[in-house]
Amino acid sequence: AIDLYDEPLIGEIGKFIYRAHINDGYFVNFADAPPILLPSSALTFVYGKRIQDSDMMSFGAWAAERQGACTSGFLESIGRQIRALFNVKELLATDPTAPMPRDVWLPDIQVVTARDAAGSSDGLYLAAKGGHNEESHNHNDVGNFLVFSDGRPLIVDAGVETYTRKTFSAERYDIWTMQSAYHSLLPIIDGIQQLSGPEFKAKDFIYESDHSADRLTLDIADAYPADAGIHFWKRFIHFERGKSICISDQYELTEPATDIVSTLLSPCGLDLTTLGQVKFTERLFHDDRRSGQGFLAYDTSVVIVSTEELSVEDPRLNTVWGDVLHRVMFKLKNPGDSGTVTYRISQ
Repeated sequence: AIDLYDEPLIGEIGKFIYRAHINDGYFVNFADAPPILLPSSALTFVYGKRIQDSDMMSFGAWAAERQGACTSGFLESIGRQIRALFNVKELLATDPTAPMPRDVWLPDIQVVTARDAAGSSDGLYLAAKGGHNEESHNHNDVGNFLVFSDGRPLIVDAGVETYTRKTFSAERYDIWTMQSAYHSLLPIIDGIQQLSGPEFKAKDFIYESDHSADRLTLDIADAYPADAGIHFWKRFIHFERGKSICISDQYELTEPATDIVSTLLSPCGLDLTTLGQVKFTERLFHDDRRSGQGFLAYDTSVVIVSTEELSVEDPRLNTVWGDVLHRVMFKLKNPGDSGTVTYRISQ
C-alpha cells in the first residue's frame, strides 16, 4: 500500500551519491565526509532501480566495475550480498558510467556543484556551500568551496582526522580541520573566525545557471560572532564554463579592521614567483595520485600572499593527501571598514 521509493525526498537522498561525485574516487567532502571513497555498488544500483533513475543504476554499475565485482564479488554485508545476487545479472548488463551532471543545486543544504561539461572531468569543477554551522558532523565552513582541474584536486577541503574523544566533545572546534581558518577563502578578521551553531549561517543565497555559466551569491556575515563587526560580507562566485572561476568578496564592517586574512588549502606544488599569480603545479602526493594544475590571479595592490606547509600526520588524512598540504594566505594590505577583493582561478 505504501511505496517509500515514490516519495520525492527518498529519491533525492539516493541521487546525492552521484551528484556529489567529482571524478574517479573523489567526492565532494564538506563536513566530515571522506574525499575518496568507493560507493556500495549493488546498493547504489538497486536504489537507482527502485527510484527509476537510470543514472544512479549506471553509477552502481560503474562502482561494480571499479570494485572488480565480476571476479572478486560484491564487498557487501551478508544482507546486501543476497540482494546483490538477485540483481547481479541486470547490474552487470548495465552500462558502467559515472553520470557527472553538469550542475547540481541542492537548496535545503545550499550546495552547488558545476563542471565545464556534463559527463566529463575535463576542465574545471566547482563545489560551493552556504548552509549553517550546526549541520550533522559540521565544520565551520559557510562559504567554503572546492576546485578540481581535469578531475584532479586543486583547492581542497582537508576532511576530518581519525575520530577521537575530542571529535565529539566541547573541544571539537579546537581541531584545525573543523575551523573556518582552514577552509577556502573564509576571512579571519582580527583573529576572529566563524562559530558553530544554527544561528551562524549564510543568508541571501541566490543561485542561477545556464549553458554558459553558474552564478551564486551569498552573504556570510552571520556565520561570524558580533564582535567580528561585519555588516555584510557578500561572496559572488561566477563559474564561466571553459574559462575560469571568479570569486569576488565585497565587505563592510562596523569599524575598520586591523588584520584580515583569507586562506585556502591545496595538495599542489606552489610557485609564487610571478606577482599577482599563484601557480599550482602538478604534484605526486600519495598512492600514485597526482594533483591538478592551474593558476589563481589576485590583485597585488589589495593583497599580500604567503604560504605554509601543513604536516599531515593523521593516518585518515595522510592516506588521502600524503604528508603535506599547502596553505595559501591572502592578507589584505589596507582592510579598513569596507572593500572588495577578487580572485580568478583558471587552468
